[in-house]
Amino acid sequence: MKKEFFERKMRVKQAELWREDVRDFISLTERKMSIYLLVNVLLLGFNLNLWCEGRLPEGTPDWLMLGNQVAIGSSFTFLLLTVWLAMHASVAAQSYQTRILTQLVRLPLPCWSELEACRTHASEFEKARAGDR
Repeated sequence: MKKEFFERKMRVKQAELWREDVRDFISLTERKMSIYLLVNVLLLGFNLNLWCEGRLPEGTPDWLMLGNQVAIGSSFTFLLLTVWLAMHASVAAQSYQTRILTQLVRLPLPCWSELEACRTHASEFEKARAGDR
């Protein structure tokens, strides 16, 4: 019975280590995405400031003004996309962590047959010899 309890305890410890590993891997992704999100939001603010208040000198050709506006507009689109994807990656990582912890890496609970196999009966004790006790 001690052997069964020790084995059960080791299985629980092993499952706890697996769960800790999953949490560590997911936290790496979340931390990285939060840094990307912060940097890209700052860059997005700079881009909006440049778009609204950035002025080219008088007499700049129209083709250069158009190129400037296209470059600023495309960088705004790119930065907005990176902000959205960073938020999506963070939420997706959290949802996968929940799925993995609830479905794949569960704590090992014994089933009824395992509990029955580990218990002893009084008849076994009565059949044992005196030296075996």
